[in-house]
Amino acid sequence: DNIGIEKIVLSRKTVFKTAESINPFEFLDALRKLNIRTFNFCFQGNPRNAFLGCSPELLYSRKNGKLYSEAVAGTVVSGSTLKEEKFFASKLLESEKDGEEYQFVYDCIKKDLNSFGTDFKVESEKEILKLSYAQHIISRFDCNLKNGIDDGQIISTLHPTPAVGGFPKKDIKQHIKRYERFSRGFYSGPVGWISADSAEFVVGIRSGLVNNNILILYSGAGIVKKSVAEMEWEEIENKIK
Repeated sequence: DNIGIEKIVLSRKTVFKTAESINPFEFLDALRKLNIRTFNFCFQGNPRNAFLGCSPELLYSRKNGKLYSEAVAGTVVSGSTLKEEKFFASKLLESEKDGEEYQFVYDCIKKDLNSFGTDFKVESEKEILKLSYAQHIISRFDCNLKNGIDDGQIISTLHPTPAVGGFPKKDIKQHIKRYERFSRGFYSGPVGWISADSAEFVVGIRSGLVNNNILILYSGAGIVKKSVAEMEWEEIENKIK
């Protein structure tokens, strides 16, 4: 409160050691089969070292002068039956804590898109994004890109969203560094590609670093005033699983 933070996303680094070296592409292929509705990526520095993941979160997509983006926040487990899935989804939509966390992301992305776009539209609002292991609240936006705006400006304006940083965005990285005892590296950074008439970037979450037989996984949770510490820890555990 004394430093005026309304939301901060804090993450955990978990290190696993395997008996044999991990092939990052085989590993990603196995993950891809388990994960639905995700953006899958693998960047390799050398044959046994890679940053990879299955992110549910689009930062933005640019195509023929049009810009698309999403607000994703709030988390519950998926449930083992359809009845459970619907029950957890309704709890997520009713949750004041998750609603508050989501609203920061929604408002911030909407404001940022309006700064470099025209004809802003909300294509879908406060729907449930169903993943194989979790459910999130999602809204989808689009706008026409103003002339002279390049991908560097888009990325530096949108990132980090309150979904991985916090709110207000000003100085949030410095506040995070006070509490996290490790460097995030690529984790939660923009991951994607650029071409002349199109580009697509996702947020590098649900991700990990492979280095021979070492697997480093990262996971975070958004802390707001209504957060309960044990539930936030459980959320991080679920994402790591």
